[in-house]
Amino acid sequence: MNVKELKKAIYAFLRTKADRVYDQESPPEASFPYVIYILEDSATDENQVMEVFNLTVEVYDNNKFDTTTLDALVGTIDGNGSITGASGLHRKHYFSQGVLRADFYRYDRETFTEKDSNIIHTDLSYEVMAYLT
Repeated sequence: MNVKELKKAIYAFLRTKADRVYDQESPPEASFPYVIYILEDSATDENQVMEVFNLTVEVYDNNKFDTTTLDALVGTIDGNGSITGASGLHRKHYFSQGVLRADFYRYDRETFTEKDSNIIHTDLSYEVMAYLT
Protein backbone atom coordinates (compact mmCIF):
# COMPACT_ATOMS: atom_id res chain seq x y z
CA MET A 1 0.00 0.00 0.00
CA ASN A 2 1.53 3.31 -0.99
CA VAL A 3 1.15 6.68 0.75
CA LYS A 4 -1.45 7.97 -1.71
CA GLU A 5 -3.67 4.92 -1.17
CA LEU A 6 -3.22 5.12 2.60
CA LYS A 7 -4.14 8.81 2.75
CA LYS A 8 -7.16 8.16 0.55
CA ALA A 9 -8.32 5.37 2.92
CA ILE A 10 -7.78 7.55 6.02
CA TYR A 11 -9.69 10.47 4.48
CA ALA A 12 -12.57 8.23 3.37
CA PHE A 13 -12.86 6.74 6.85
CA LEU A 14 -12.73 10.12 8.62
CA ARG A 15 -15.40 11.53 6.27
CA THR A 16 -17.76 8.85 7.55
CA LYS A 17 -17.30 10.32 11.04
CA ALA A 18 -16.99 14.09 10.44
CA ASP A 19 -18.26 16.63 7.92
CA ARG A 20 -15.08 18.69 7.77
CA VAL A 21 -11.81 16.76 7.31
CA TYR A 22 -8.54 18.32 6.20
CA ASP A 23 -5.09 16.99 5.32
CA GLN A 24 -2.23 18.72 7.23
CA GLU A 25 -4.09 21.96 8.13
CA SER A 26 -7.49 23.60 8.00
CA PRO A 27 -8.45 26.68 6.03
CA PRO A 28 -8.71 29.85 8.17
CA GLU A 29 -12.49 30.03 7.71
CA ALA A 30 -13.18 26.39 8.70
CA SER A 31 -16.35 25.84 10.73
CA PHE A 32 -16.17 23.92 13.99
CA PRO A 33 -15.91 21.10 14.79
CA TYR A 34 -13.36 19.86 12.27
CA VAL A 35 -10.71 17.19 11.89
CA ILE A 36 -7.14 17.40 10.63
CA TYR A 37 -5.09 14.31 9.87
CA ILE A 38 -1.33 14.28 9.46
CA LEU A 39 0.48 11.23 8.14
CA GLU A 40 3.89 11.84 9.58
CA ASP A 41 7.18 10.01 9.40
CA SER A 42 7.57 6.37 8.50
CA ALA A 43 10.11 3.59 8.56
CA THR A 44 10.22 0.25 6.78
CA ASP A 45 10.37 -2.76 9.07
CA GLU A 46 13.45 -4.95 9.17
CA ASN A 47 11.83 -7.65 7.00
CA GLN A 48 10.78 -5.11 4.34
CA VAL A 49 7.14 -6.27 4.43
CA MET A 50 5.55 -3.16 5.94
CA GLU A 51 6.03 0.54 6.36
CA VAL A 52 5.19 1.85 9.83
CA PHE A 53 3.71 5.37 9.90
CA ASN A 54 2.79 7.78 12.67
CA LEU A 55 -0.66 9.26 12.13
CA THR A 56 -2.00 12.17 14.15
CA VAL A 57 -5.70 12.98 14.05
CA GLU A 58 -6.50 16.39 15.56
CA VAL A 59 -10.13 17.16 16.45
CA TYR A 60 -11.00 20.83 17.03
CA ASP A 61 -14.01 22.56 18.58
CA ASN A 62 -14.63 26.11 19.76
CA ASN A 63 -16.27 25.59 23.14
CA LYS A 64 -13.73 24.82 25.85
CA PHE A 65 -16.44 25.07 28.53
CA ASP A 66 -18.57 22.27 27.06
CA THR A 67 -16.56 19.44 25.53
CA THR A 68 -19.57 17.23 24.75
CA THR A 69 -19.33 17.70 20.97
CA LEU A 70 -15.54 17.28 20.95
CA ASP A 71 -15.65 14.18 23.15
CA ALA A 72 -18.39 12.58 21.04
CA LEU A 73 -16.49 13.16 17.79
CA VAL A 74 -13.21 11.90 19.27
CA GLY A 75 -15.01 8.81 20.57
CA THR A 76 -16.58 8.14 17.18
CA ILE A 77 -13.25 8.47 15.38
CA ASP A 78 -11.32 6.33 17.90
CA GLY A 79 -14.13 3.80 18.20
CA ASN A 80 -14.76 0.93 20.55
CA GLY A 81 -11.27 -0.63 20.29
CA SER A 82 -12.70 -4.06 19.59
CA ILE A 83 -10.03 -6.52 18.51
CA THR A 84 -12.30 -8.29 16.03
CA GLY A 85 -14.61 -5.51 14.83
CA ALA A 86 -13.27 -2.05 15.60
CA SER A 87 -15.78 0.73 14.99
CA GLY A 88 -13.09 3.41 14.77
CA LEU A 89 -9.42 3.79 13.96
CA HIS A 90 -8.12 2.14 17.14
CA ARG A 91 -7.42 -1.48 16.17
CA LYS A 92 -8.88 -0.96 12.69
CA HIS A 93 -7.84 -3.43 10.02
CA TYR A 94 -8.12 -1.99 6.51
CA PHE A 95 -8.75 -4.49 3.72
CA SER A 96 -8.74 -3.88 -0.02
CA GLN A 97 -9.99 -6.58 -2.38
CA GLY A 98 -9.98 -9.06 0.51
CA VAL A 99 -6.32 -8.45 1.38
CA LEU A 100 -5.14 -6.82 4.62
CA ARG A 101 -3.47 -3.53 3.65
CA ALA A 102 -3.07 -1.66 6.96
CA ASP A 103 -3.53 -1.92 10.72
CA PHE A 104 -4.13 1.08 13.02
CA TYR A 105 -3.30 1.16 16.76
CA ARG A 106 -3.71 4.22 19.00
CA TYR A 107 -0.81 4.86 21.34
CA ASP A 108 -1.66 8.34 22.67
CA ARG A 109 -4.58 10.68 23.34
CA GLU A 110 -4.04 14.22 24.55
CA THR A 111 -6.35 17.24 24.96
CA PHE A 112 -5.19 20.85 24.63
CA THR A 113 -6.89 24.15 25.46
CA GLU A 114 -5.75 27.32 23.71
CA LYS A 115 -5.11 30.06 26.29
CA ASP A 116 -6.40 33.06 24.37
CA SER A 117 -9.52 31.60 22.79
CA ASN A 118 -12.37 29.13 23.22
CA ILE A 119 -10.60 26.59 21.00
CA ILE A 120 -9.96 23.15 22.39
CA HIS A 121 -8.58 20.13 20.58
CA THR A 122 -7.75 16.52 21.15
CA ASP A 123 -4.92 14.71 19.39
CA LEU A 124 -5.14 11.01 18.72
CA SER A 125 -1.85 9.38 17.73
CA TYR A 126 -1.75 6.09 15.89
CA GLU A 127 0.87 3.70 14.64
CA VAL A 128 -0.16 2.53 11.18
CA MET A 129 1.35 -0.60 9.71
CA ALA A 130 0.91 -0.42 5.95
CA TYR A 131 1.71 -3.72 4.28
CA LEU A 132 3.85 -3.46 1.17
CA THR A 133 2.75 -5.24 -1.97
